[in-house]
Amino acid sequence: MTAPAWTDDELRTLIRFRVRVGRRWKSTLADLYLAGRDADEPEGAGLRRIRNRQGPSRVHALTGAALDAAEARLSEGAADGMA
Repeated sequence: MTAPAWTDDELRTLIRFRVRVGRRWKSTLADLYLAGRDADEPEGAGLRRIRNRQGPSRVHALTGAALDAAEARLSEGAADGMA
């Protein structure tokens, strides 16, 4: 079974989480998933949706470079939409 593609909303949620939590965002998110406390986070519904749709292993496999590229692409799109 093929994993679903990352949606822009999922990537935005992870980017905001990474900015808020910092360098150890993946391990922090994994701990939240294991403890069932992801829903208590500011964007808990989005984080839970990512867990259910993509799975913790896909989050762990997501590289910083891939998330950086998504952040650049999404911020360019936001700037284009504001013109």
